[in-house]
Amino acid sequence: MSQIAPEDHVGRRLKFRDLQVFFAVVQAGSMAKAANQLGLTQPAVSEIVAGLELMFSVRLFDRNPRGVQPTIYARALLKRGRAAFDELRQAIKDIDFLSDPQGGELQIGCPASVLGGTLSLAVESFCRQYPRVILHFDEVNLSRPRLSNFAGART
Repeated sequence: MSQIAPEDHVGRRLKFRDLQVFFAVVQAGSMAKAANQLGLTQPAVSEIVAGLELMFSVRLFDRNPRGVQPTIYARALLKRGRAAFDELRQAIKDIDFLSDPQGGELQIGCPASVLGGTLSLAVESFCRQYPRVILHFDEVNLSRPRLSNFAGART
């Protein structure tokens, strides 16, 4: 029988919703306040926090009559968890950008002499028609042939 590394075990059981609840508890400083903000019951929030503590085998919060204080373990989870959520938010933005049929990126290579003249009028018109397309310009030296990669171009 193969042995499962602890991080694999956590990865299979850890839910993003649990981390959202954890973040809310840290921010609110109270499980009851976090429950109210999330539209959950206080026992449901307590159960999620207890599950996280069991999963990581550490106490995440010091409890007192006025609420909860994050432990050093909670602060570590908070720091790394925020980074993970930031990356996920960026991934969602990337997916939205890539799936937008009116958006995209266009790479244009041309000599410097063309950038300020006729091309600028065409670019201005293009940008009005397709405001969500990002344009990149590369100066091309006409004295040296260059191979271009047009893969991924959209119409």
